[in-house]
Amino acid sequence: MALSDKTLTQYNQEGIFPLPNEGEEAFYKRVMDLEKGAKAFFQQAKEPPPFPLIEQVPYHDWDFSKANIRRLFDVVPSWIAAYYSKKSLAPWQLGMTWIFEEKSLSLFYTLIQVRTRGKKEEVLAHEAVHAIRAPLGSHKYEELFAYMTSESPVRQIFGAIFEEPYESRAFVAFLMLFFASTLLFPSAAFLQAKVFGILLGTALFGGLARLFFRKKALNQAYKALKNLPLSSKNALAILFRLRDEEIDFLKTCSREEIREFVFTKKRKDLRWKQIFVSYLKEVNWS
Repeated sequence: MALSDKTLTQYNQEGIFPLPNEGEEAFYKRVMDLEKGAKAFFQQAKEPPPFPLIEQVPYHDWDFSKANIRRLFDVVPSWIAAYYSKKSLAPWQLGMTWIFEEKSLSLFYTLIQVRTRGKKEEVLAHEAVHAIRAPLGSHKYEELFAYMTSESPVRQIFGAIFEEPYESRAFVAFLMLFFASTLLFPSAAFLQAKVFGILLGTALFGGLARLFFRKKALNQAYKALKNLPLSSKNALAILFRLRDEEIDFLKTCSREEIREFVFTKKRKDLRWKQIFVSYLKEVNWS
């Protein structure tokens, strides 16, 4: 089947992006599966969900989060399923995005779990970024995009210092070990504080250095897209739809190199065709 430019643009605005090497027929089938909802997916996949699908986040609880995502990334993700549940979440985790893929059945699905009904808007927006970008299979810049949705300037700047769940777990375990050793061996508290301080400082410096270079690379790719020229809004929207290696490639590209790259990719990659008809069709490439 052939999807029209209008249909691809519509799915783009809903935040539904093609998987790598996914053809139009498979993409359309996945869109239809998404619209059926989480319970229908798990019936089809014949596996239990990771937590009870009892209390779904109602539409009105999404209002602020979805408005924020639309403002930043030109996405209105009405298809995302999110549920309130504490099961399997660590004490410090406010939410989690679950990704399910069954290649033999051509199934791919994302599900959001949220712990709290209180200050949930930022958690929903953060996890929605992960759910939307899940088909890209990229992680290098993932937390940078997710923390762009934060209301706090501090979290926007430093929130992505931990990229993987194991890093935050290791940090918590490190602090617990420090306090436990201080209580058990108070006579060596000064030496322990010095050793732990050096280790903690080294870890934080490494995280900050990584964060600095990731932000720098993302900003370089953003400027390269703006120079096409594109509006700031469209440049960020395209960046949000790119894989890690594409961002790394574009950050050093000239306008002519980007043109060659785009026209080559859109002929054989459905996601790039979607990006092109949504944002690049009107660019004067001459």
